[in-house]
Amino acid sequence: FPVILMVLFMIIFGGSSSQFRTGVAAERLELMEAEKDILEAMKLAKTREEKALLQKQLDELRAMRR
Repeated sequence: FPVILMVLFMIIFGGSSSQFRTGVAAERLELMEAEKDILEAMKLAKTREEKALLQKQLDELRAMRR
């Protein structure tokens, strides 16, 4: 009987933690893609103000990713 409970516990909590990790990984990937887009935009920025705004956005994204 205790073995059945343990197996059920592992199924219930193992599955949800796997889904959670998948969600976190997907969110992290989105942030990294956004970071890449900002870096590409920084290469094309023509003014210092534009570069400064993009740098601020990049810093905020990097802080969220950590």
